[in-house]
Amino acid sequence: MKRIQSLLITGAVPENRNLIRLFSDASPLAELFSWAVSLEEGMHMLKRQSFDLLFLDISSKGGLPENAFYLIHRQFPKMPVIVITDKEDEATILPLLRSDAQDYLIRGRITPELIGHTAAFAIERYRMRISLKQKTEQIQFLKESLEAIIRQSADAILMIDESGHICFANPAAAEIFGRSQCDLIGQEFGFPVSANQTMELNLVCPEGKKRVIELKTVWIDWKNSHAYLASVRDITAQKEKQRHMQMLSFHDQLTGLYNRAYFDENSKNWNTEDSLPLGLIVGDVDNLKLSNDTLGHQYGDRMLVSIVSVMQKVCRPQDIMIRYGGDEFIILVPRCTELQIRQMIRDIQSACANLMTENVPSSISMGYAVKYHINQPLLHLLHQADRNMYGNKLACGRGRPNFYLLSLEDSLQKKDTVTSEHAVRVRETCFRFSVFLGLDMRTAKRCALVAALHDIGKIAIPSSILNKEGPLDDEEWEIMKHHPAIGCRMIKDLPGMNDVAEAILSHHERWDGKGYPRGIADSQIPLTARILSLVDAFDAMTHDRPYRKAMKNEKALNEILRCRGTQFDPRLSDEFIRFIKKKHH
Repeated sequence: MKRIQSLLITGAVPENRNLIRLFSDASPLAELFSWAVSLEEGMHMLKRQSFDLLFLDISSKGGLPENAFYLIHRQFPKMPVIVITDKEDEATILPLLRSDAQDYLIRGRITPELIGHTAAFAIERYRMRISLKQKTEQIQFLKESLEAIIRQSADAILMIDESGHICFANPAAAEIFGRSQCDLIGQEFGFPVSANQTMELNLVCPEGKKRVIELKTVWIDWKNSHAYLASVRDITAQKEKQRHMQMLSFHDQLTGLYNRAYFDENSKNWNTEDSLPLGLIVGDVDNLKLSNDTLGHQYGDRMLVSIVSVMQKVCRPQDIMIRYGGDEFIILVPRCTELQIRQMIRDIQSACANLMTENVPSSISMGYAVKYHINQPLLHLLHQADRNMYGNKLACGRGRPNFYLLSLEDSLQKKDTVTSEHAVRVRETCFRFSVFLGLDMRTAKRCALVAALHDIGKIAIPSSILNKEGPLDDEEWEIMKHHPAIGCRMIKDLPGMNDVAEAILSHHERWDGKGYPRGIADSQIPLTARILSLVDAFDAMTHDRPYRKAMKNEKALNEILRCRGTQFDPRLSDEFIRFIKKKHH
């Protein structure tokens, strides 16, 4: 048996020596037994030392007052106490036991053996009471925690009896089902339930609001009966997010059309008798890469959106439009004839021909194939339409750089008649002046090409600036000065056009290095750009502009002479003056 460290508190009378001796002889108390002969001494020892058990003598023969028990218990509530009394009546004993006294001993009947058994029993009982109290507190804590979890849960928690009626509902159930907890109790659940199942259901609340719910049920014992514990989660937002994610995965973000993933996923769904004859049109936007590289991807995006808008106006509601790649589109045309498809293609291409994006015309090459039998694979149909489209593109020359250049020139002419007429005159003069200088024919033709395209960057300049009547302000002039760089960017990626792009970039540079955009000087400026600079300036001075009238040739030549060696190449300036005088004599 474990040794017990105990304390006896009694009164200071001679008769208590025998009592102390009895406790000193009691096993298992003997070795660790202490005593005090006054309440004050005992309280002091309890504060200084740790004891397993306290014996408190409140007998009328030499003991302490009865209220000593309550004083000690108030200050040391966790100390197990055995009281010693000489009264065996219930009026004395029961109040003490009800106030947490562990046991009692009757003075005059105490033996060492009785002390040992009573002490061991009292300590064990105290430990059991403490353990029971802790378990009770834990159970109460768990109960309160569970109630809080059920009360605060975002999921509806319901108890449904065997007849399908609701017998418990938490606040979330009231929120999800749109009815109060009281209204839910006793009502039919309204959905089929079975043990250990999970299902998605559509719920319509009393006010008409629709929700998607996930229902999980298990079979449990409930108040001496069987019932279903149901967990209901509102997954409306989750399903909406899934639907949105699926839409994003199957739709092109720029145009809003279906994408290639949608085509690949649903290709089998179109292999039905109801779809026949099934037409498949393939469209390829002409020169989109060149447009992106030269005018920027924002321009290319706007062009695509504009072309899609045209296709949507031409197509029927049952037709399916798909952005298959960067510049490729597929249109599935169910229950159609070849005549209808050809007319659709004509309508789309005709509308695109009149479509201007940033003053640049758009065009799309198209081809088609028709499926008449259920056993024709859709991919074969796609390949056939694709081959037809590329054949049409090559036949019309739409995929070639010269088609792109002609489109740019045509766009500039439509946007700014003055600039386009100026370009025609400058091209002719540059060619003739190059021949006059004795340059070889290839260089003369390259110079004419530079002259034809030198203002192509003005496509990106607002018309309000190009056609302004009067001088440009500082901000407008800064915008206008971007056109050489824009023109260079539009041309440089075309095959064999690097030198032309470099000359376009340099045609506003000056011999003294004070030009733009790079500030290069003398021989750093390409020869064709130096020639163009002279011709361009002379033509501009001798023709009307929105902000001034034309000057006479003689005055313009004097201006070139004045700027010889600063703005213009001095040698070329002298030759150009000779060229103009010879031309007009």
